Amino acid sequence: MNAIWEEDAASGNGGREMIEALRDAFRCVHHDGDFGSVEEYLQFRRLNVGAR
Repeated sequence: MNAIWEEDAASGNGGREMIEALRDAFRCVHHDGDFGSVEEYLQFRRLNVGAR
């Protein structure tokens, strides 16, 4: 996450847009759609698909 924000600070805002798109996608696969971070989503997916 820090690297994404650093790239945005250097130029543009593609990282912010990417994170927003990922958060929007999370709502499509989780009944609550309320993941607070990418790590929370990945923890859910590991349980959901039984994979690490």
